[in-house]
Amino acid sequence: MRERHPRLSVRGPGWVAIWIAALALVAGCSGGANPINRLKARVHLKNGNLRYLAGEYLQAIRNYDAALRYVPQLAPACLNRAYSQEALFRVTNGSADRQQLATSAVQCFERYLDLLDHGAIGLDAKSPSRERIEEHILTLLVDSQQIDAAVDHLKARYERNPKDAAPLEILSRLEMDRGRLDEAMVWQRKRVEVTPQDPDALYSLGAFIWLLSYRDPGIAPATRTSLLDEGLGALLRAVEIRPDDFETLIYVNLLYREKAKFATAEAERGAYEARAKIYRDRALALRPAAPADSAGSGAPDSLRQATEAS
Repeated sequence: MRERHPRLSVRGPGWVAIWIAALALVAGCSGGANPINRLKARVHLKNGNLRYLAGEYLQAIRNYDAALRYVPQLAPACLNRAYSQEALFRVTNGSADRQQLATSAVQCFERYLDLLDHGAIGLDAKSPSRERIEEHILTLLVDSQQIDAAVDHLKARYERNPKDAAPLEILSRLEMDRGRLDEAMVWQRKRVEVTPQDPDALYSLGAFIWLLSYRDPGIAPATRTSLLDEGLGALLRAVEIRPDDFETLIYVNLLYREKAKFATAEAERGAYEARAKIYRDRALALRPAAPADSAGSGAPDSLRQATEAS
């Protein structure tokens, strides 16, 4: 099957029109780069695009490099060079080579973002946005196992826009995957701070707290009580916003069961178990509409495991 390629950034008139435009530029109608250099850069850009579409990524990169030597601000050449290195990364074996290619592609994407901010040649309405390019960067860093760099990238994105909740969710998941649960909790809480009325953020925090308590019986009693109360508070707020969400109701049930498990008085334990049953029954009444084996978008662990634990 023929490999699908990202859409190359191709901008400019046809071949004859390029020569006409070049003559106009030479006549003094252009500022910025030397008009002859612009023409040469466009030729290399076109040849690079043809090489890329043929799967000849190294040759494409050489053409884009030549284009950028003539016009360093030519954004399509910079962007397509990054796409070529990303494609080469996908077809390369060997962790060292892949990491080098991923790093180089990330640098090219970052250069493109810099051009977006500080002036570029060759952009148009179809040029990819910062958000789209940042997706490429993050995917490359994660796929090449450069998790520290991925975390730094997301932190920088958050610092640029503290109201953007998207990097906070990913940061929490990355830290969780490498066992840094305290750091994961920081980002979970920040996500709720940024979007206090988002039921997914509230649900994710509550589910994460259940996971911490369920997996670690050695948490100090006072700390556990505070955590469980925080998790329940988040989940109950989510229920107020989205009262018929199966996953949220299940985790309310599970957190009450955690409180019952560690209660010191029999009456207190019974009260928590009764509340757990109320929310479990509410969830099960919704089961035909939301199967128990469907994972919630913000759940840190499989919902099936959570349901079985109840």
